[in-house]
Amino acid sequence: MQGQKFIVLTAVVMLSHSAALGQFLDIQRGNRAFNRGDYDEAKRYYDKVLTEKEKLEEKKEALFNSASVDYKKKEYENAIKQFESLAQNKDLSPELRADAHYNIGNALVRRAKDLPVEERMKLYEQALSAYKQALALNPRDREAKENYEFVRALLRREEERQRQREQNRQDRNQQDEKQQDQKNSDNQRNQNRQDQESEKNEKKDEKQKQKESEQNPEPRENRNEPMPQNFSKEEAERILNALKENEKELLKKYQMKKSVGSARPEKDW
Repeated sequence: MQGQKFIVLTAVVMLSHSAALGQFLDIQRGNRAFNRGDYDEAKRYYDKVLTEKEKLEEKKEALFNSASVDYKKKEYENAIKQFESLAQNKDLSPELRADAHYNIGNALVRRAKDLPVEERMKLYEQALSAYKQALALNPRDREAKENYEFVRALLRREEERQRQREQNRQDRNQQDEKQQDQKNSDNQRNQNRQDQESEKNEKKDEKQKQKESEQNPEPRENRNEPMPQNFSKEEAERILNALKENEKELLKKYQMKKSVGSARPEKDW
């Protein structure tokens, strides 16, 4: 990607005017400090001009180069704000405004570098818009066109990566769902097998208990209690009559034995 643009004053400044001469010299000193990488010193010279001048036309070079210092120091927010104040002012020359738009695009791309993907893509889109505006003001700006194509390629790559990440996420979700369904199915089959095995064992135990019960019948509980009998009235009367007859016979036998036992035996002389 092409680097930022910088304004270098020429001798067309009205040197006859002492204030203009001082401004010219301050900007020149700032530019020399800028070129040797002493950005803090360059900033002091540019800020001196900015505080002394009120009209934008008089301090446009100092403002542009002060924004360039912020860009070099990676203070992209400040740089973008200053470049925008130039880019949006229609009273300035199209070339200067085009350069400001160009540098805004560059600052946005630099700022996007370490951001999360969604924010990075958003800044890439804003950078493309800035390059478009630069080209609208200066169609022959080759660097703006090259940077536009470069950032558009970056954005397309991020969009493709985003689509791939989304596809991978969907694939993982589907795979997880399949694995979960398979797990649930396996668990259900295992549970069914366990239930069948348990039922089989219960039936087996029941048959074994029944077999043991038949081989070794258990005594009735409370064996001293009479088992219930169901007799009709006629059967009950017959049994009662039979018992009475038995009692009479037993009484006769008892009396006969008593009579025989009481007789005294005859002596055997």
